[in-house]
Amino acid sequence: MKLLKLLLSMIDYIVNCPAKLKDYWFKRNFSKIFGGFRDRKFTFVLDYYKNPNHVTFNMGSCNAFVLTYLSPLFDKYIGDYPNVILEKDLDNYHQTLILLGSPYTNNVTAGLLKNNKYVRFSGNQDQAKGIEILVTGYDKGPLLTEKGHYGIVLKLKNKYSDEHFLFFLAGLTNESTSAAGLLLRKNWDKIRKSIGRDEFLIVFKVDIPGDDTTYNVLFTQPRISM
Repeated sequence: MKLLKLLLSMIDYIVNCPAKLKDYWFKRNFSKIFGGFRDRKFTFVLDYYKNPNHVTFNMGSCNAFVLTYLSPLFDKYIGDYPNVILEKDLDNYHQTLILLGSPYTNNVTAGLLKNNKYVRFSGNQDQAKGIEILVTGYDKGPLLTEKGHYGIVLKLKNKYSDEHFLFFLAGLTNESTSAAGLLLRKNWDKIRKSIGRDEFLIVFKVDIPGDDTTYNVLFTQPRISM
């Protein structure tokens, strides 16, 4: 009887070993980009735009698209969807944070981006000119709302926790913020292969918004093969 159990156990191992190894390597590689290998702590921090009459809040459809793009990756990694909160409710920075929206709609983003070496936002989203993004090392001038659907994906170290990171997904339009989630979903493993756990910046422009979104990567820092 013991011999039979041993043989069945060996057969089960042989049959399931490839899938288990594949799952192991996915989780190992995923943690190199997103951190949280030991505690699996991840939170999406959503922005909201307060309307002029100060009565209601508009979370934006772009947040829903980003969550749709990225949540399945985290589900595969941690066996559940990550925590999702509004920026005004964040009280724990000792985890990997995926922050949606610019500093003008997300106060947490505004605070954490202060004095970073990669990007600077300026302008006013309520004015016709809108917001512009100044990118260090990008020689084609600022990214302007009036010139297209520009967006960024930026990863920074988390000064509150060495095991975790900060991700900023922001665009000058709803379409580009949504596309930031799509870009990260499609390219996270290519990014890992290029730079491992390091910080990075990706600047892109959406060519075709909508259900068949396409985008063009304009600039990366450091250089990333995508």
